[in-house]
Amino acid sequence: MMDVYLVTGKLGSGQTTISHELANHFNAPYYSVSALLAALAKADSKNSREIVNCLSCGTLVDDKLTEAVFDTIVSSLTGQSRIVLDGYPKTIDQAKHLIRFLREKFPVRLVLIQVNLEDRLILDRALGATEELEKRLKCSHSHMRDFPTFFKNLEGAQKCRYITIHNDKALNVVFSELVQNLTSDDQHS
Repeated sequence: MMDVYLVTGKLGSGQTTISHELANHFNAPYYSVSALLAALAKADSKNSREIVNCLSCGTLVDDKLTEAVFDTIVSSLTGQSRIVLDGYPKTIDQAKHLIRFLREKFPVRLVLIQVNLEDRLILDRALGATEELEKRLKCSHSHMRDFPTFFKNLEGAQKCRYITIHNDKALNVVFSELVQNLTSDDQHS
């Protein structure tokens, strides 16, 4: 069984930092869908222009393109006991695709970790509000507001553990609480 840690959160919430810490802690491969999309954006193609346009407008990249990047990551996985996915899924449709695709490939246990941080703290950490950052935060809110209900209501073979962490303390404190939460669940499984 492979443990798949899905770390999501608004831009600037600390999800990438938490993802890296989690991958290091478990000595697990780390994959960032956003980083792969950014690399694609540097290529000269129709997809790269679409990605650049979405990023500059503060909107999400099309689900089909994002899902294709995710599929490429998952298709390369073999023999892993854990993986960490940073920034995926971002929408309910992406979540449905992820669950379907993973379950077809591997026996998996999904753990969604949603990293929360108040917008004002995100803006403070970014050294002030920018129009682009505010647009992207608004976009994150609209797409992620249904995540708790969706993931908590999955049943049977699709069941997923859902953890919310509040990243408003020192990283070592937040991460220690997360690991304690994850390991206490492993002892009861």
